[in-house]
Amino acid sequence: MKRHIIENGAAERSFCKKKPPSYALSAEDAERVVLLLRRYAEDHAPVLSGRVKAVSRSEGHLLPSSHTKYFAHQQYLWSLAQSGHRAVSLSTFKREWKKYCPEIMVSKPATDLCWVCQDNNTKIQRSTEVKQHLIENQSNHLTTVTTERSLYNECV
Repeated sequence: MKRHIIENGAAERSFCKKKPPSYALSAEDAERVVLLLRRYAEDHAPVLSGRVKAVSRSEGHLLPSSHTKYFAHQQYLWSLAQSGHRAVSLSTFKREWKKYCPEIMVSKPATDLCWVCQDNNTKIQRSTEVKQHLIENQSNHLTTVTTERSLYNECV
């Protein structure tokens, strides 16, 4: 070990002389997948309102049911085709998604949201320029519902 430090400095020791195969996933490729997933979730995931089935925590991102993992992979391929970087396969994309971004989930077709929440989420997903106004409306609705729920619980 002393000889290695003298010759190479504080570099990582490699006990295996084989190089990884050319098709192995590099750190840069994995980082591109994670970056795209996080940006994709920021753009397409609505604000979670109330309790949604299969989501035990509120900090997760719940993509609409129309945005499947296959659809997200197609968007990934399209973005990389323009940049010229190497793309990963669908199975690798799903594995990296599960490994590094478990908080980003695709919603099931049905949720137990009230009609106002469901309508607001649909408008937020489809809007591009008035998203901030719609998010404020959703926040106001959630405040009202929380107040109503606490009043109901006091009465019960």
